[in-house]
Amino acid sequence: MKSYFAIVLTLLVAASASQDLYKKNELKDTNEEKINIIMSRVNMHCHAMTEHQPESRKKRAVDLLHAVLLQALVDCQEENGDANPTTPAPTESAEDDELDPCSFSLTVNLTEYWRRDDEGSNIRPVNDFYACDRSLQGNTQWFRFQGAAGQQLSNRCAPAYSCGGHGGFWSNAEMPSEPGEVRSVPIYGSWTGNCRWYTWPVANPLTVKRCSNRSGDFVYKVQGTSSCYWTFCGMDIVN
Repeated sequence: MKSYFAIVLTLLVAASASQDLYKKNELKDTNEEKINIIMSRVNMHCHAMTEHQPESRKKRAVDLLHAVLLQALVDCQEENGDANPTTPAPTESAEDDELDPCSFSLTVNLTEYWRRDDEGSNIRPVNDFYACDRSLQGNTQWFRFQGAAGQQLSNRCAPAYSCGGHGGFWSNAEMPSEPGEVRSVPIYGSWTGNCRWYTWPVANPLTVKRCSNRSGDFVYKVQGTSSCYWTFCGMDIVN
């Protein structure tokens, strides 16, 4: 019985800690992902306490943890709102089929230098924390790379903590070759040594349009899940 109460106490402490973790924005985006991460950490620390316990008792402890964590995360979200201050949300426009996304007035122009970091430099550009391109992952806004960010989306896999985020988005797919051509291609999120760790919920979620014959003159739009802390990596064109 003492062991059981020790388990429950450990779970409650973990639930309380989850609020701090959320405030630090160190977890992935959905509550279920956050809960799974925290539960895996609790299991590592509590394995010695639980391995000899009956399955029914372990299940009760896990169910209790899940419920407490979910409530703690919901309460924290209601108190703090959306704590992801990164890529500025684009100004809403009445974009329709008659408007060309190659127009600079209809795109978000990515210009930040840290998007070209493909060496895992652990740059924290937003209030000493990681960037998040949440606003560009909803299939509503075209974007392009300019200036210090490079000329196009990177075609190289970057290690973790590159491009100003936890992980970087990239694609080595064949891009449109003719001006005006639009193509849907796969895009990947690299993380912890796995170049394709992040799996998008739909096939070929990156829409690319070539705007001219100029090298790297593309605009992009992504159908995603609005997860953090991921960023789109840029690169310079090597002629």
